[in-house]
Amino acid sequence: MKLTLYSSLIIFILGISISFAQEINQVNFNHLPQNKQLYGRDSDNHSNVIFDGSVQKSEYSYISVIKYRNKQRTGYLKQNLTYGNSKTASFNLSTKIKAELASYDFDVYLCKSKNDSSLIVSRKDIVSGDFYVIYGQSNAVAWEVDYTYRNDFCRTYGATGVWALSNSQSPRVGIFGIEFQRQIAERHQIPTCVINGAIAGAPISHFINRNPSNHADPTTAYGSLLSYAKKSQLLPYIKGMFYWQGETEASSNDPAAWAPQFDQLMAFWKEDYPNTEKVYAFQLPLFGGGAYDDRIGSLREEQRLLDQKHPIVQPYGPLGAPGWNGFHYGLEGYLKVGQELADMVDHYHYGKKEKITSPSLQNAYYSTPAHDEVTLTFEDYQ
Repeated sequence: MKLTLYSSLIIFILGISISFAQEINQVNFNHLPQNKQLYGRDSDNHSNVIFDGSVQKSEYSYISVIKYRNKQRTGYLKQNLTYGNSKTASFNLSTKIKAELASYDFDVYLCKSKNDSSLIVSRKDIVSGDFYVIYGQSNAVAWEVDYTYRNDFCRTYGATGVWALSNSQSPRVGIFGIEFQRQIAERHQIPTCVINGAIAGAPISHFINRNPSNHADPTTAYGSLLSYAKKSQLLPYIKGMFYWQGETEASSNDPAAWAPQFDQLMAFWKEDYPNTEKVYAFQLPLFGGGAYDDRIGSLREEQRLLDQKHPIVQPYGPLGAPGWNGFHYGLEGYLKVGQELADMVDHYHYGKKEKITSPSLQNAYYSTPAHDEVTLTFEDYQ
């Protein structure tokens, strides 16, 4: 059964249609795809691409859209134009694209007749797929080296307000972010969009600083990520959220402050990301920020057990990845993290029966009268 953060809001959120009016060559578009845009896939593994707006000059008879899949023409849409007293004519055309490792292009024409048409606008490299976000501090930024890998089916949306290949614009999705995307593309032939709102060195109090009158206020870390998600129009389709943070609290005088603030963050997410299917919360690796403190151990234990308090959370311990230096991973370690995240989401979002998660100890006890043997038990599937 699909889990949601706040199921009573699903229908409301799905009903939201964010449009961005823009005028191009005598046409006012309310909906028009952007180059490299990823549309959220629906339950039938497709996305609906809409072209609607109004034509400003009455000299044209109809508007048409030519559709291409991997540069091969696959579809044609046409609507006759009827002009009112304002000398404008409205139109509304739509077509489905499949969630697959294929890109779609569209050419929009205004036509006076079959043999007299004008190209109004072209849009290139449109795909259908899944949406994830990353949030947290420096390990969520995950950019210890300049990683040059790019993939046509790993997309992001960010600060410039345009779509791009992951890690080719700010904010970058990071190393484990794009490796996760690569794994999903190769395993399931589905494109993805990842938006990363992480900020190096920030405490959790920074990430829960939400403007009560404008949750998507871009001047806050919380609002900036939410603003990107809303503008991408993918918020109703979000699959999962990856949260890696707590190093700042672990090195502070009060590591115990982290847990209640994470509870507050979860409450905010229930309100602003109601369709999220799973939250993947990272347990801190062994921390190299100073002398050992039992309170840091308590913080890590609280992170390991987050699913008991918040059933939508899947804890994840990245400690087994190679190259941990006490603060960060290098390239190899972050790539391993991306692979392990893909292992987890296979079960929750892509129908794989086998469930793979970090080992989670349930009980430990002496199993002989002489107390010379200890038995550890984990979750049933582990």
